Amino acid sequence: MTSTARFALAAAAGIAFATGAGFAANPQSGRTPPTSTELIKYLNAFGDVLERIRRDAVDVPDDRKLIEAAIKGMLETLHWNNSYYSADDFRRQQEAQRGAFGGLGVELRQKNGLVEVVTPLDGSPGARAGLQVGDVITHVNDKPLKGLSLPQAVAEVRGPVGSRAKLKVVRPSRSEPLEIEIVRETIKIQPVRTRADDDVGYIRISTFNEQTLALLRTGARELTEKIGRDRVKGFILDLRNCPGGLLNVAIATADEFLDKGEIVSERGRNPDSVKRHKAQPGDMSGGKPLVVLINGGTAGGAEIVVGALRDHRRAAVVGTRSSGILAAATIIPIKELAGAIRLTTARYATPAGRFIDGQGIEPDHVVAPSDQPDAAQPAGLPASPPSYVPTDATMDKQLQFALELLRRGSTPSDDDLKALAELDEAIQRDAAAASSYRSRAVLYEKMGRRADAIADYRKALLLEPSDRAAAEGLQRLDAKPF
Repeated sequence: MTSTARFALAAAAGIAFATGAGFAANPQSGRTPPTSTELIKYLNAFGDVLERIRRDAVDVPDDRKLIEAAIKGMLETLHWNNSYYSADDFRRQQEAQRGAFGGLGVELRQKNGLVEVVTPLDGSPGARAGLQVGDVITHVNDKPLKGLSLPQAVAEVRGPVGSRAKLKVVRPSRSEPLEIEIVRETIKIQPVRTRADDDVGYIRISTFNEQTLALLRTGARELTEKIGRDRVKGFILDLRNCPGGLLNVAIATADEFLDKGEIVSERGRNPDSVKRHKAQPGDMSGGKPLVVLINGGTAGGAEIVVGALRDHRRAAVVGTRSSGILAAATIIPIKELAGAIRLTTARYATPAGRFIDGQGIEPDHVVAPSDQPDAAQPAGLPASPPSYVPTDATMDKQLQFALELLRRGSTPSDDDLKALAELDEAIQRDAAAASSYRSRAVLYEKMGRRADAIADYRKALLLEPSDRAAAEGLQRLDAKPF
């Protein structure tokens, strides 16, 4: 490598350190970034490799493609949500935001270099064709997606309205790949749907966009008027197969059901860079009992809503574990390349401090999805996908469980909530008090919050191995001590 090129790389590193750009410790990883001297050494090694490729590679390389590949590799090494947008990718992404495309109506992510379905949107071509949460799309019209960036893969999935997309799909439950053909459509999403189920108000949110909040408020008001304020037993908020959307709208949605307290916190690599979003006074439901439905397709901003309502004990959560796909990303244009990077800059934590990314949210009441009738399943695809939600409400096991929960009055009472708050404070004062964990576990068990009850019974046993009541509690819940 020439001394001039070596100096240029070292100078670039020096500028970064002089400005303190992005080299604070990462509280999640616990790793300390390299010193400036080490970074210069690494940059010199990179420069040596680059110069050797340019000089000796059997095929004459394109300098731009080499640098773009290096940027892509750096980003994808750090976090699944990072991406590099080439100039074409960036242009297509901006077009998509203006709605100038046809698609399948599925939310995608990249995981271990593969393109995975996060969730199919309600009523979309992808949902009607039988795509499921966790499906891996390996080919579109015989073109392999492996090796493409997420924006490039999305560009292959999208296309002119009315055109056909032949997908090859790998499904964990199948030994052989599936072939699914879908006609692309203009994706129109109805973000909020409501209906009265006798004395319970049902609210379905399929995405968080600019219309969601206004439709939610109008729908809740109309439900209350239709059922009667004094007759309403409560509300069901259905967030199954909701991939998220605009985070500020999701946060505002949680605020609609909370009077006070933290909704979510954004936590970056610097321990001091914590941004907290707080609820404002006012609960649009008037404090009526609330049950939230979730499944493996509940992702992104929907998980913010679930985490806030669950941690504040404002709602009982029913269904199966959410996806755990949520991270704060910033789109940063790169002028010299006419492209951009999507960089994960923070993680989201629930009010109790639980990180959502990669973890998901465990429901208070685990209820498996309904079995899917053969007639409702597209030909050639296996029955009972984990994201299946019956169109007939009477066949929806998760929904029926939620209705029964509200009607029998098993949502937390004010006395239970007060007792839990007192026990939370006692545990904060003395984290080694086995009796406080055991008492809180009893309350959790009473409310049907099995996962939390098990966790607290186990903590009590760790602190006091001879705690017979805690051991009996675990036995009742059919759980092992550790």
